[in-house]
Amino acid sequence: MSKQQLLKIKKYSDFVKILAGMGYEEVSNHGGSHRIFKADGKPCLSIPCHKPTCDIAIGTRRNIVLLLVNAGIV
Repeated sequence: MSKQQLLKIKKYSDFVKILAGMGYEEVSNHGGSHRIFKADGKPCLSIPCHKPTCDIAIGTRRNIVLLLVNAGIV
């Protein structure tokens, strides 16, 4: 998936599906409002989510995508 395609994904639930396809798994966050995703050999991601149906803010999406691009994942 390209950088531009990732930036177009707005819903948290859709973004999680893409991350799962990249090898990320959600780990326990102990009840916080941020969801933590980890994968072997890839940077840890923390995504704010107050409801799974909510949108991810554009700035947050941009930062996550840039992190993935800089790590060579995307």
